[in-house]
Amino acid sequence: MKELKTPDELITIMKKNGIKFNIVDEENAKHFLAEHNYYFKLSAYRKNYEKRIYPDGNNKYISLEFAYLQELSTIDMYLRYLVIKMCLDIEHSLKVNLVRNIEDNPDEDGYNITKIFLDKYDNILPDIIKHKSNSYCGDLIDAYSKKDIPIWVLIELISFGNLVFLYKLYDDTYGSFRICPLLFRVKNLRNAAAHSNCLINQLYKDKSGIKPYEKIRKFAKNNTKFGNTMIDSKLSNRIINDFITTLYVFDNVVNSEKIKLARYTELRELFNVRMMRNSEYFKDNEAIKTAYNFCKEVIDNLYSIAYNDNIN
Repeated sequence: MKELKTPDELITIMKKNGIKFNIVDEENAKHFLAEHNYYFKLSAYRKNYEKRIYPDGNNKYISLEFAYLQELSTIDMYLRYLVIKMCLDIEHSLKVNLVRNIEDNPDEDGYNITKIFLDKYDNILPDIIKHKSNSYCGDLIDAYSKKDIPIWVLIELISFGNLVFLYKLYDDTYGSFRICPLLFRVKNLRNAAAHSNCLINQLYKDKSGIKPYEKIRKFAKNNTKFGNTMIDSKLSNRIINDFITTLYVFDNVVNSEKIKLARYTELRELFNVRMMRNSEYFKDNEAIKTAYNFCKEVIDNLYSIAYNDNIN
């Protein structure tokens, strides 16, 4: 079994890979690794930088400071918190919109769709019952586990991921929503943020090659001044695509203009203030700069619209 490496050993590895300690010295770097982060997570952000083979034969990163990785990890943390907030808003709005649609649907009583759903995904109800002792909805589970479950109870018991599948089933059955395919992108981003996965660690040479939905391309075009080539390039990156898609879904399913303004204000503060604090770190990194400028322009425009809607 491999032993965990000490901060000193990790510093040695990073220096061998070309990571420098001119801004944050080695002692402060050791403290950060020991107290605030761990190497595997911090080192993930190195993927945003190029490598080349040096005269000594080693493949090293070009102009990469430990401080840059530290700053990216901190920005990523703030971004994850805001993504989770937006996804909670989206989840609440999806539930409200689904129940409202069912109430207005003469062909649906709120029980039929849950029966179809639980029959199709027959592992969901047993899993809910199995975890009832650890659930804050234990009383609901006890009350409904042995009889038909109405939609307004089911949506309180299932995960966000299963809510997305329920939305898709309802859409397939009644054709009421046109946003369902996009919800899977939101789910991916939400799960990554909730599990504290790195978000902004593959802005350089991302190989996912995602093809954006046309409505997301249009959304980006309407909210930026970039041309089609730049839009397609940025949206082919998984994280940027998922993030812009989440903004689109948030803007279209959340009905409260006050909540919209609150979230866009927080995002604008992050992009225009916190991310700019050490912006000189990234002045030579085109992947980071162009991703930042693209997302910032979308956020600034959404904020401007929400602000005007709230004061009018």
